[in-house]
Amino acid sequence: AEYMGGLRLLLGFFSIYKPIKQSILFESGICDVILPFLKNRNRADHKINSCNVIQELCMTSEKCRTAIGEKGGYKLLSDLINSKNDETVFQALRAIYAMTTNHVPNIMKFGQIGLCSRLATLLSSSNILVQNTVLCVICNISTCPESAQQFFEQSFHEEIIKCLKSKDPELATHATLAVEKLCLAHSAHVQKFQNPVIGLIFMERLLNENQNEKIVIATISALDSLFDEKFEISTKILMNDYIKMLARYLSHKNVSIRYNSLVSIFHLTSLKTDFAKEFICVNGFRFILPLISDVDEDIQECAACVIESIVTGVPESIHELVEMGVCDQLHMKVNSSSPFVVYSVLGAMIQLAKSSKEFRTRFRDGSSLDLVWRHVVSESQQSEPIFIRACNYLIKMCQDSEATSYLKRIGVVNILNQLTQIRTKPECKVLIKKFIRCLE
Repeated sequence: AEYMGGLRLLLGFFSIYKPIKQSILFESGICDVILPFLKNRNRADHKINSCNVIQELCMTSEKCRTAIGEKGGYKLLSDLINSKNDETVFQALRAIYAMTTNHVPNIMKFGQIGLCSRLATLLSSSNILVQNTVLCVICNISTCPESAQQFFEQSFHEEIIKCLKSKDPELATHATLAVEKLCLAHSAHVQKFQNPVIGLIFMERLLNENQNEKIVIATISALDSLFDEKFEISTKILMNDYIKMLARYLSHKNVSIRYNSLVSIFHLTSLKTDFAKEFICVNGFRFILPLISDVDEDIQECAACVIESIVTGVPESIHELVEMGVCDQLHMKVNSSSPFVVYSVLGAMIQLAKSSKEFRTRFRDGSSLDLVWRHVVSESQQSEPIFIRACNYLIKMCQDSEATSYLKRIGVVNILNQLTQIRTKPECKVLIKKFIRCLE
Protein backbone atom coordinates (compact mmCIF):
# COMPACT_ATOMS: atom_id res chain seq x y z
CA ALA A 1 0.00 0.00 0.00
CA GLU A 2 2.86 2.37 0.83
CA TYR A 3 4.52 1.66 -2.52
CA MET A 4 1.25 2.27 -4.34
CA GLY A 5 0.72 5.48 -2.42
CA GLY A 6 4.23 6.60 -3.33
CA LEU A 7 3.71 5.82 -7.01
CA ARG A 8 0.43 7.69 -7.10
CA LEU A 9 2.05 10.63 -5.34
CA LEU A 10 4.84 10.66 -7.95
CA LEU A 11 2.34 10.58 -10.80
CA GLY A 12 0.44 13.41 -9.15
CA PHE A 13 3.62 15.47 -8.95
CA PHE A 14 4.31 14.75 -12.63
CA SER A 15 0.91 16.04 -13.69
CA ILE A 16 1.11 19.18 -11.54
CA TYR A 17 4.75 20.22 -11.64
CA LYS A 18 6.75 18.85 -14.57
CA PRO A 19 10.19 20.33 -13.67
CA ILE A 20 10.26 18.24 -10.47
CA LYS A 21 11.07 15.18 -12.58
CA GLN A 22 14.46 16.50 -13.66
CA SER A 23 15.44 18.78 -10.79
CA ILE A 24 14.65 16.47 -7.85
CA LEU A 25 13.65 12.92 -8.77
CA PHE A 26 16.65 12.02 -10.92
CA GLU A 27 19.03 13.38 -8.31
CA SER A 28 17.30 11.34 -5.61
CA GLY A 29 18.07 8.06 -7.40
CA ILE A 30 14.47 7.23 -8.31
CA CYS A 31 15.71 5.07 -11.24
CA ASP A 32 17.47 2.77 -8.72
CA VAL A 33 14.19 2.29 -6.84
CA ILE A 34 11.55 1.97 -9.54
CA LEU A 35 13.13 -0.87 -11.56
CA PRO A 36 13.59 -3.34 -8.64
CA PHE A 37 10.05 -2.48 -7.55
CA LEU A 38 8.72 -3.25 -11.03
CA LYS A 39 10.65 -6.53 -11.09
CA ASN A 40 9.48 -7.79 -7.71
CA ARG A 41 5.77 -6.96 -7.88
CA ASN A 42 3.09 -9.25 -9.31
CA ARG A 43 0.02 -7.04 -9.04
CA ALA A 44 -1.10 -5.50 -12.33
CA ASP A 45 -1.80 -2.08 -10.79
CA HIS A 46 1.75 -1.95 -9.38
CA LYS A 47 3.19 -2.72 -12.81
CA ILE A 48 0.91 -0.27 -14.60
CA ASN A 49 1.80 2.62 -12.28
CA SER A 50 5.50 1.71 -12.40
CA CYS A 51 5.39 1.84 -16.20
CA ASN A 52 3.72 5.24 -15.99
CA VAL A 53 6.52 6.51 -13.74
CA ILE A 54 9.19 5.11 -16.11
CA GLN A 55 7.45 6.77 -19.05
CA GLU A 56 7.33 10.12 -17.27
CA LEU A 57 11.00 9.86 -16.27
CA CYS A 58 12.06 8.95 -19.82
CA MET A 59 10.12 11.90 -21.24
CA THR A 60 12.10 14.17 -18.93
CA SER A 61 15.55 14.01 -20.48
CA GLU A 62 18.16 11.90 -22.18
CA LYS A 63 19.87 11.43 -18.79
CA CYS A 64 16.82 9.61 -17.44
CA ARG A 65 16.45 7.48 -20.58
CA THR A 66 20.11 6.50 -20.37
CA ALA A 67 19.93 5.57 -16.67
CA ILE A 68 16.84 3.37 -17.10
CA GLY A 69 18.33 1.67 -20.16
CA GLU A 70 21.66 0.99 -18.45
CA LYS A 71 19.95 -0.45 -15.37
CA GLY A 72 18.09 -3.05 -17.44
CA GLY A 73 14.73 -1.32 -17.83
CA TYR A 74 14.50 -2.48 -21.45
CA LYS A 75 14.49 -6.15 -20.37
CA LEU A 76 11.78 -5.64 -17.77
CA LEU A 77 9.53 -3.74 -20.18
CA SER A 78 10.08 -6.33 -22.93
CA ASP A 79 8.85 -9.00 -20.53
CA LEU A 80 5.79 -6.95 -19.60
CA ILE A 81 4.47 -6.73 -23.16
CA ASN A 82 3.90 -10.50 -22.90
CA SER A 83 1.42 -9.91 -20.07
CA LYS A 84 -2.17 -11.13 -20.41
CA ASN A 85 -3.39 -7.85 -18.94
CA ASP A 86 -4.15 -5.37 -21.78
CA GLU A 87 -3.54 -2.27 -19.67
CA THR A 88 -0.15 -3.57 -18.51
CA VAL A 89 0.84 -4.23 -22.14
CA PHE A 90 -0.35 -0.79 -23.20
CA GLN A 91 1.54 1.06 -20.45
CA ALA A 92 4.69 -1.02 -21.03
CA LEU A 93 4.56 -0.10 -24.74
CA ARG A 94 4.20 3.58 -23.86
CA ALA A 95 7.25 3.32 -21.61
CA ILE A 96 9.24 1.58 -24.39
CA TYR A 97 8.24 4.36 -26.79
CA ALA A 98 9.42 7.00 -24.31
CA MET A 99 12.69 5.11 -23.73
CA THR A 100 13.48 4.85 -27.45
CA THR A 101 12.53 8.37 -28.56
CA ASN A 102 15.69 10.12 -29.77
CA HIS A 103 17.91 7.67 -27.89
CA VAL A 104 20.10 5.44 -30.08
CA PRO A 105 21.61 3.25 -27.27
CA ASN A 106 18.13 2.22 -26.08
CA ILE A 107 16.96 1.63 -29.66
CA MET A 108 19.90 -0.73 -30.17
CA LYS A 109 19.16 -2.53 -26.88
CA PHE A 110 15.54 -3.22 -27.82
CA GLY A 111 16.60 -4.16 -31.36
CA GLN A 112 18.94 -6.86 -30.08
CA ILE A 113 16.57 -8.73 -27.78
CA GLY A 114 14.05 -10.01 -30.33
CA LEU A 115 11.18 -7.68 -29.50
CA CYS A 116 9.91 -7.61 -33.08
CA SER A 117 8.00 -10.90 -33.12
CA ARG A 118 5.91 -9.84 -30.12
CA LEU A 119 5.24 -6.41 -31.65
CA ALA A 120 4.09 -8.08 -34.86
CA THR A 121 1.59 -10.13 -32.85
CA LEU A 122 0.34 -7.10 -30.92
CA LEU A 123 -0.28 -5.23 -34.16
CA SER A 124 -3.28 -7.48 -34.80
CA SER A 125 -4.74 -6.59 -31.38
CA SER A 126 -8.38 -5.52 -31.22
CA ASN A 127 -7.30 -2.69 -28.89
CA ILE A 128 -6.72 0.40 -31.06
CA LEU A 129 -4.62 2.08 -28.35
CA VAL A 130 -2.25 -0.89 -28.34
CA GLN A 131 -2.07 -0.88 -32.15
CA ASN A 132 -1.27 2.84 -32.22
CA THR A 133 1.48 2.51 -29.63
CA VAL A 134 2.98 -0.56 -31.34
CA LEU A 135 3.26 1.45 -34.57
CA CYS A 136 4.95 4.31 -32.69
CA VAL A 137 7.46 1.84 -31.19
CA ILE A 138 8.07 0.33 -34.65
CA CYS A 139 8.84 3.83 -36.00
CA ASN A 140 11.42 4.30 -33.24
CA ILE A 141 13.21 0.96 -33.21
CA SER A 142 13.15 0.26 -36.97
CA THR A 143 16.16 2.60 -37.22
CA CYS A 144 18.20 -0.27 -35.70
CA PRO A 145 19.39 -2.52 -38.61
CA GLU A 146 18.69 -5.70 -36.62
CA SER A 147 15.12 -4.57 -35.94
CA ALA A 148 14.48 -3.61 -39.57
CA GLN A 149 15.64 -7.06 -40.68
CA GLN A 150 13.58 -8.82 -37.98
CA PHE A 151 10.44 -6.88 -38.94
CA PHE A 152 10.93 -8.01 -42.54
CA GLU A 153 11.25 -11.64 -41.44
CA GLN A 154 8.04 -11.41 -39.40
CA SER A 155 6.06 -10.68 -42.60
CA PHE A 156 3.61 -8.41 -40.78
CA HIS A 157 3.15 -6.11 -43.77
CA GLU A 158 -0.47 -7.23 -44.24
CA GLU A 159 -1.27 -6.08 -40.70
CA ILE A 160 0.19 -2.65 -41.42
CA ILE A 161 -1.86 -2.43 -44.63
CA LYS A 162 -5.00 -3.19 -42.58
CA CYS A 163 -4.08 -0.30 -40.28
CA LEU A 164 -3.57 1.96 -43.33
CA LYS A 165 -7.19 1.29 -44.30
CA SER A 166 -8.47 2.19 -40.82
CA LYS A 167 -11.17 4.85 -40.47
CA ASP A 168 -9.33 6.06 -37.35
CA PRO A 169 -7.09 8.95 -38.56
CA GLU A 170 -4.50 8.46 -35.81
CA LEU A 171 -4.06 4.75 -36.55
CA ALA A 172 -3.89 5.39 -40.30
CA THR A 173 -1.28 8.13 -39.76
CA HIS A 174 0.90 5.98 -37.50
CA ALA A 175 0.71 3.08 -39.97
CA THR A 176 1.78 5.43 -42.78
CA LEU A 177 4.72 6.69 -40.72
CA ALA A 178 5.71 3.07 -40.04
CA VAL A 179 5.75 2.36 -43.79
CA GLU A 180 8.10 5.30 -44.33
CA LYS A 181 10.47 4.40 -41.46
CA LEU A 182 10.68 0.71 -42.43
CA CYS A 183 11.33 1.50 -46.11
CA LEU A 184 14.05 4.00 -45.23
CA ALA A 185 15.62 1.51 -42.80
CA HIS A 186 15.72 -1.53 -45.08
CA SER A 187 15.25 -1.68 -48.86
CA ALA A 188 13.58 -5.11 -48.63
CA HIS A 189 10.50 -3.42 -47.14
CA VAL A 190 10.12 -1.27 -50.27
CA GLN A 191 9.24 -4.32 -52.39
CA LYS A 192 6.73 -5.49 -49.76
CA PHE A 193 4.89 -2.17 -49.58
CA GLN A 194 5.26 -1.25 -53.25
CA ASN A 195 1.96 -2.70 -54.45
CA PRO A 196 -1.30 -1.52 -56.09
CA VAL A 197 -3.26 -1.73 -52.82
CA ILE A 198 -1.05 0.82 -51.09
CA GLY A 199 -0.85 2.91 -54.28
CA LEU A 200 -4.65 3.15 -54.33
CA ILE A 201 -4.91 3.95 -50.60
CA PHE A 202 -2.34 6.72 -50.79
CA MET A 203 -3.62 8.34 -53.99
CA GLU A 204 -7.22 8.36 -52.72
CA ARG A 205 -6.00 10.20 -49.63
CA LEU A 206 -4.17 12.82 -51.67
CA LEU A 207 -7.19 13.35 -53.90
CA ASN A 208 -9.40 14.07 -50.88
CA GLU A 209 -9.29 17.84 -50.37
CA ASN A 210 -10.78 17.51 -46.88
CA GLN A 211 -8.19 14.99 -45.74
CA ASN A 212 -6.56 15.32 -42.32
CA GLU A 213 -3.33 17.33 -42.80
CA LYS A 214 -1.22 14.98 -40.65
CA ILE A 215 -2.21 12.05 -42.87
CA VAL A 216 -1.37 14.05 -46.02
CA ILE A 217 2.10 14.91 -44.65
CA ALA A 218 2.77 11.29 -43.68
CA THR A 219 1.41 9.96 -47.01
CA ILE A 220 3.64 12.20 -49.15
CA SER A 221 6.69 11.10 -47.12
CA ALA A 222 5.70 7.43 -47.32
CA LEU A 223 5.26 7.58 -51.10
CA ASP A 224 8.66 9.25 -51.35
CA SER A 225 10.27 6.40 -49.38
CA LEU A 226 8.68 3.86 -51.76
CA PHE A 227 9.97 5.57 -54.88
CA ASP A 228 12.38 3.83 -57.23
CA GLU A 229 12.44 2.92 -60.92
CA LYS A 230 9.84 0.16 -60.38
CA PHE A 231 7.45 2.46 -58.52
CA GLU A 232 5.05 3.23 -61.37
CA ILE A 233 4.66 -0.42 -62.44
CA SER A 234 4.47 -1.84 -58.89
CA THR A 235 1.99 0.66 -57.44
CA LYS A 236 -0.04 1.25 -60.64
CA ILE A 237 0.23 4.98 -59.89
CA LEU A 238 0.39 7.08 -63.07
CA MET A 239 3.34 9.44 -62.77
CA ASN A 240 1.47 12.24 -64.53
CA ASP A 241 -1.26 12.13 -61.86
CA TYR A 242 1.26 11.82 -59.04
CA ILE A 243 3.41 14.76 -60.17
CA LYS A 244 0.32 16.89 -60.82
CA MET A 245 -0.84 16.09 -57.28
CA LEU A 246 2.50 17.06 -55.75
CA ALA A 247 2.58 20.30 -57.79
CA ARG A 248 -0.87 21.21 -56.46
CA TYR A 249 0.28 20.69 -52.87
CA LEU A 250 3.17 23.15 -53.37
CA SER A 251 0.72 26.00 -52.79
CA HIS A 252 -0.86 24.42 -49.69
CA LYS A 253 -1.14 26.64 -46.60
CA ASN A 254 0.55 24.01 -44.40
CA VAL A 255 4.36 24.46 -44.39
CA SER A 256 5.09 20.75 -43.84
CA ILE A 257 2.88 19.74 -46.77
CA ARG A 258 4.63 22.26 -49.03
CA TYR A 259 8.05 21.09 -47.87
CA ASN A 260 7.36 17.33 -48.16
CA SER A 261 5.89 17.80 -51.65
CA LEU A 262 8.94 19.81 -52.69
CA VAL A 263 11.35 17.15 -51.38
CA SER A 264 9.47 14.47 -53.33
CA ILE A 265 9.60 16.57 -56.51
CA PHE A 266 13.34 17.06 -55.99
CA HIS A 267 13.88 13.29 -55.68
CA LEU A 268 11.74 12.60 -58.76
CA THR A 269 13.36 15.21 -61.01
CA SER A 270 16.86 14.19 -59.88
CA LEU A 271 16.21 10.52 -60.60
CA LYS A 272 14.88 10.75 -64.13
CA THR A 273 14.82 13.46 -66.81
CA ASP A 274 11.37 12.26 -67.97
CA PHE A 275 9.94 13.21 -64.57
CA ALA A 276 11.50 16.67 -64.83
CA LYS A 277 9.83 17.07 -68.25
CA GLU A 278 6.55 15.82 -66.78
CA PHE A 279 6.79 18.45 -64.04
CA ILE A 280 7.35 21.18 -66.63
CA CYS A 281 4.34 19.91 -68.62
CA VAL A 282 2.01 20.29 -65.62
CA ASN A 283 3.13 23.95 -65.36
CA GLY A 284 5.25 23.14 -62.30
CA PHE A 285 7.41 26.27 -62.54
CA ARG A 286 4.32 28.34 -61.71
CA PHE A 287 4.28 26.67 -58.27
CA ILE A 288 8.06 26.52 -57.71
CA LEU A 289 9.10 30.13 -58.29
CA PRO A 290 7.05 31.68 -55.45
CA LEU A 291 8.64 29.16 -53.05
CA ILE A 292 12.08 30.73 -53.51
CA SER A 293 10.65 33.56 -51.36
CA ASP A 294 8.61 31.32 -49.05
CA VAL A 295 8.39 32.26 -45.35
CA ASP A 296 10.20 29.00 -44.51
CA GLU A 297 13.95 28.93 -45.29
CA ASP A 298 14.02 25.14 -45.71
CA ILE A 299 11.45 25.54 -48.49
CA GLN A 300 13.51 28.33 -50.11
CA GLU A 301 16.56 26.06 -50.07
CA CYS A 302 14.70 23.08 -51.52
CA ALA A 303 13.00 25.17 -54.22
CA ALA A 304 16.43 26.32 -55.47
CA CYS A 305 17.59 22.67 -55.49
CA VAL A 306 14.56 21.68 -57.60
CA ILE A 307 15.34 24.42 -60.13
CA GLU A 308 18.98 23.26 -60.31
CA SER A 309 17.84 19.65 -60.78
CA ILE A 310 15.38 20.49 -63.58
CA VAL A 311 17.64 22.81 -65.60
CA THR A 312 20.49 20.28 -65.31
CA GLY A 313 18.30 17.57 -66.84
CA VAL A 314 16.27 19.78 -69.18
CA PRO A 315 18.42 22.82 -70.15
CA GLU A 316 15.86 23.84 -72.78
CA SER A 317 13.53 24.78 -69.90
CA ILE A 318 15.78 27.71 -68.92
CA HIS A 319 14.17 30.13 -71.38
CA GLU A 320 10.77 29.56 -69.79
CA LEU A 321 12.26 30.08 -66.32
CA VAL A 322 13.96 33.32 -67.33
CA GLU A 323 10.74 34.59 -68.89
CA MET A 324 8.89 33.80 -65.65
CA GLY A 325 11.31 35.91 -63.60
CA VAL A 326 13.70 33.37 -62.06
CA CYS A 327 16.58 35.88 -62.34
CA ASP A 328 14.94 38.36 -59.99
CA GLN A 329 13.83 35.64 -57.58
CA LEU A 330 17.34 34.18 -57.23
CA HIS A 331 18.90 37.64 -57.19
CA MET A 332 16.89 38.47 -54.05
CA LYS A 333 18.05 35.34 -52.22
CA VAL A 334 21.75 35.18 -53.09
CA ASN A 335 22.46 37.19 -49.93
CA SER A 336 19.99 35.42 -47.66
CA SER A 337 20.86 35.25 -43.96
CA SER A 338 20.69 31.46 -44.27
CA PRO A 339 23.93 29.90 -45.62
CA PHE A 340 21.93 26.88 -46.76
CA VAL A 341 19.67 29.05 -48.92
CA VAL A 342 22.69 30.89 -50.39
CA TYR A 343 24.42 27.59 -51.18
CA SER A 344 21.35 26.18 -52.94
CA VAL A 345 20.61 29.41 -54.83
CA LEU A 346 24.20 29.52 -56.09
CA GLY A 347 23.83 25.93 -57.28
CA ALA A 348 20.81 26.89 -59.37
CA MET A 349 22.58 30.01 -60.68
CA ILE A 350 25.63 27.98 -61.77
CA GLN A 351 23.48 25.71 -63.91
CA LEU A 352 21.60 28.66 -65.40
CA ALA A 353 24.81 30.58 -66.16
CA LYS A 354 26.42 27.49 -67.67
CA SER A 355 23.66 26.86 -70.20
CA SER A 356 21.94 30.17 -70.86
CA LYS A 357 23.35 33.29 -72.51
CA GLU A 358 20.00 34.93 -71.79
CA PHE A 359 20.56 34.37 -68.08
CA ARG A 360 24.16 35.63 -68.23
CA THR A 361 22.97 38.78 -69.99
CA ARG A 362 20.48 39.48 -67.19
CA PHE A 363 23.11 38.98 -64.46
CA ARG A 364 26.28 40.47 -65.97
CA ASP A 365 25.95 44.00 -64.52
CA GLY A 366 28.19 45.12 -61.65
CA SER A 367 25.56 45.09 -58.90
CA SER A 368 24.60 41.47 -59.64
CA LEU A 369 28.21 40.27 -59.81
CA ASP A 370 29.05 42.12 -56.60
CA LEU A 371 26.38 40.20 -54.72
CA VAL A 372 28.17 36.93 -55.49
CA TRP A 373 31.70 38.35 -55.24
CA ARG A 374 31.21 39.17 -51.57
CA HIS A 375 30.93 35.42 -50.88
CA VAL A 376 34.34 34.89 -52.51
CA VAL A 377 36.07 37.43 -50.23
CA SER A 378 34.20 36.36 -47.09
CA GLU A 379 36.70 35.50 -44.33
CA SER A 380 34.41 32.99 -42.64
CA GLN A 381 35.96 29.51 -42.80
CA GLN A 382 32.46 28.10 -42.37
CA SER A 383 31.63 29.53 -45.81
CA GLU A 384 34.06 27.22 -47.67
CA PRO A 385 31.29 25.43 -49.66
CA ILE A 386 29.70 28.80 -50.50
CA PHE A 387 33.12 30.18 -51.54
CA ILE A 388 33.56 27.24 -53.97
CA ARG A 389 30.12 27.74 -55.49
CA ALA A 390 30.54 31.51 -55.73
CA CYS A 391 33.83 31.05 -57.61
CA ASN A 392 32.29 28.45 -59.91
CA TYR A 393 29.40 30.79 -60.67
CA LEU A 394 31.66 33.72 -61.56
CA ILE A 395 33.80 31.41 -63.73
CA LYS A 396 30.63 30.44 -65.65
CA MET A 397 29.72 34.12 -65.97
CA CYS A 398 33.14 34.79 -67.53
CA GLN A 399 31.76 33.26 -70.74
CA ASP A 400 30.29 36.75 -71.16
CA SER A 401 32.96 39.33 -72.07
CA GLU A 402 31.14 42.19 -70.33
CA ALA A 403 31.15 40.30 -67.01
CA THR A 404 34.84 39.46 -67.48
CA SER A 405 35.68 43.12 -68.17
CA TYR A 406 33.86 44.25 -65.06
CA LEU A 407 35.64 41.74 -62.84
CA LYS A 408 39.02 42.82 -64.23
CA ARG A 409 38.21 46.50 -63.64
CA ILE A 410 37.53 46.01 -59.93
CA GLY A 411 40.90 44.27 -59.46
CA VAL A 412 39.61 40.75 -58.88
CA VAL A 413 42.90 39.11 -59.99
CA ASN A 414 44.93 40.80 -57.24
CA ILE A 415 42.42 39.77 -54.60
CA LEU A 416 42.37 36.19 -55.89
CA ASN A 417 46.17 36.03 -55.64
CA GLN A 418 45.88 37.08 -52.00
CA LEU A 419 43.18 34.47 -51.39
CA THR A 420 45.57 31.66 -52.33
CA GLN A 421 47.33 32.43 -49.04
CA ILE A 422 44.11 32.33 -47.02
CA ARG A 423 42.17 29.48 -48.61
CA THR A 424 44.49 26.58 -47.88
CA LYS A 425 42.35 23.63 -49.04
CA PRO A 426 43.72 22.11 -52.30
CA GLU A 427 40.34 22.36 -54.08
CA CYS A 428 40.15 26.08 -53.22
CA LYS A 429 43.64 26.75 -54.55
CA VAL A 430 42.84 24.91 -57.81
CA LEU A 431 39.60 26.86 -58.19
CA ILE A 432 41.28 30.22 -57.61
CA LYS A 433 43.94 29.45 -60.26
CA LYS A 434 41.19 28.41 -62.68
CA PHE A 435 39.36 31.67 -61.96
CA ILE A 436 42.50 33.73 -62.64
CA ARG A 437 43.07 31.92 -65.96
CA CYS A 438 39.50 32.83 -67.03
CA LEU A 439 40.29 36.50 -66.45
CA GLU A 440 43.71 36.61 -68.12
